[in-house]
Amino acid sequence: MKFLFLDRFDDIQDEAIMRCGFPVTHSVYGLHYSINAANYLQFLACEKLINLHPMAIKIVIEQFMEYYRGQGMDLYWKEKFICPKEEDYNILAMRKSAWLIIMVVKLMKLFSTYEEDIMLKFLTIIQDILKQRSKNIEVKRYCVKILESYGSFKYTKDVLDELEKKIRTEIDRLGGNPLLVQLLDDYRNKMLKTRI
Repeated sequence: MKFLFLDRFDDIQDEAIMRCGFPVTHSVYGLHYSINAANYLQFLACEKLINLHPMAIKIVIEQFMEYYRGQGMDLYWKEKFICPKEEDYNILAMRKSAWLIIMVVKLMKLFSTYEEDIMLKFLTIIQDILKQRSKNIEVKRYCVKILESYGSFKYTKDVLDELEKKIRTEIDRLGGNPLLVQLLDDYRNKMLKTRI
């Protein structure tokens, strides 16, 4: 259900045009239908969790609040043209994009004693990079020139390479997971296409 509600809010707030190669929902159905449907599905998901475990709804609400805090930070920085410090961006990334993974892990922990997690930052950085689109080619060229001159592309690639290495090592240590390896391969291919 995550892709059926929170991505819709994210697309609207980020003024996105495309998601995963398809036009965003609000550009097809309009803002009012998209917001209403997303809100409905959000509460439908909560309703289904009530019977899962006494702590499940508390975890879900906490993680929704983290998402909205992160989204608020992102909107504020974009609107005020503020470039955050890396530490602040990592906080935003954990709140805005990693909340779902954190929520799923916390929900699974209700029924398990396992405590470790590493894929969060990797997926967050990738998602933020791959969804960037500009309608103005001159703006895009200018931004790419600045990012290249400051070494931002290389730095981001180095961080992602290190995270991917740790993730693949952990997958191997746990006995392999072909679907997760395929996901990493797919992201690697998308990164190559976006020059990261």
